[in-house]
Amino acid sequence: MTPSWTPGDAGLQLLGSPFTLTTSTGPADTYHEFKVTGATWSDPNYPGVNNAKIKSNANGSNTFYFYPGVNADGWSPLNNRVGYADPGNMSFEIIGGFAGWSAATNLNPIGNGVFSNSITGIAPGSYGFKFRTPGTWGEVAFGADFQNFGADGSFTVSSNTQVLPVVLDLPKGRWLIGTLAPAPVTNHVVFAVDMTYQIQLNLFTPGSSVFVAGAFNGWPGTGPAALALTNFPAYNGGSNTNIYYGTNLFVGAPGAVVTAFKYTQNDVNAQNGGYETSNDRSLTLTAANGAVLKLPVGVFSDLYSIDVLNVDTTVTFRVSMTNAVGTDAHVFDSANDLVNINGDFIPWVSWDPISLNNYLLANNPPGTLVYTFTKTFLAGQPRIVTYKYAINGLDNEAGFAQDHKRYIRSTTGTYILPLDTFGTQTVEPKFGNLVIAKPTGGVLPVTWTGYPGVSLQTSTSLTGSWSTVGNTDGQSSTNWPATGNGNRYFRLIQP
Repeated sequence: MTPSWTPGDAGLQLLGSPFTLTTSTGPADTYHEFKVTGATWSDPNYPGVNNAKIKSNANGSNTFYFYPGVNADGWSPLNNRVGYADPGNMSFEIIGGFAGWSAATNLNPIGNGVFSNSITGIAPGSYGFKFRTPGTWGEVAFGADFQNFGADGSFTVSSNTQVLPVVLDLPKGRWLIGTLAPAPVTNHVVFAVDMTYQIQLNLFTPGSSVFVAGAFNGWPGTGPAALALTNFPAYNGGSNTNIYYGTNLFVGAPGAVVTAFKYTQNDVNAQNGGYETSNDRSLTLTAANGAVLKLPVGVFSDLYSIDVLNVDTTVTFRVSMTNAVGTDAHVFDSANDLVNINGDFIPWVSWDPISLNNYLLANNPPGTLVYTFTKTFLAGQPRIVTYKYAINGLDNEAGFAQDHKRYIRSTTGTYILPLDTFGTQTVEPKFGNLVIAKPTGGVLPVTWTGYPGVSLQTSTSLTGSWSTVGNTDGQSSTNWPATGNGNRYFRLIQP
């Protein structure tokens, strides 16, 4: 794009109401990406995480619009809309779960950058969708807001005879499907996170700072735009000296999931650039306008003391290459091809034969299509391990971020991971899969996916007291006497 990616350029400042800028983007009829931001990248920037994408018009220029804050007109998105004038060379269709993400409905231009049509004959339910360039995912595709390949938009159908108008308004950065959205509500959201286990793991030192970063503030990490949290031991009426909390005002549709977020911290020993290593968190607004929404106290990275290795542990990875075919259509040839591994424990070196030369798997047992790799993980490292296999060092086992995720469940210093199959990405639960089999030989066989610190409990009533079954911590099976009448319930518990 002709304008540089340098925030604070006075020549690219949007002015007026709405904020507007017309500028050269050249060359004509070519795609470009853009964002609206403040004077620096530490300021919030829109739309969302990804850039918006647009074609230059026939003159090699565009007009951009920004509508900050809440837009309570019933259209979506509710907040901080980014739009652009119709360049005259773009067309759109809507595609989504309402048609199995296969059949699309073209939108007709009706003037002034507005595109419209209607859809009907859809079974009742809620559906995700995107607007996109007709017939392709390779150009423009956006949903909830105008960020290219951002989150899907959504709408709800109440009857299969319902006719839903679909309107896309480019200059005003908004869309409408069906009826107007309900009036937005304001919630004072209280974030709280417990840093106790980060301290125990020497990943955080009291005196360092804790923040919230998310889609609502542009994922600033620990930068100036992040929401700083305050250490407050008396939070929730308790005495935990490691609780940090803070409040932020959110406006959105009642019951809407308004943002994804993570807790972050700036200690010198922090992992993952200060971000939590767990999945994104989310929050859903209440229907009560002005409500104070106290989120449950989170544990940073969802990482407890039992979630790290207690001793140095030799771990063996195993993968079957039977009928293995890469995403690049390369058919594995055991006589000529190499098998590699990459993962967060390396961590994630470049996908090429040279970088992955030290991470080769051996044919073991020889003459089979099972390949193994052994590595020692040091005490204090996380038990969860995320990884991916490769043929000849290339990222060709599965698509982006489609990894294997397993847990090192041993406490004794050695662990052999279950056998993987190349191209079948396994994501293990931390613990669970509780199964009570039919009585046999006078006992009830009880099995589950075990984990250190997780024990089996039993009770004769769902509302009564529970007792822990002895010798089940970290185990995965037991036999319970199949005697007596009445109900018997089991559950897994992690302290």
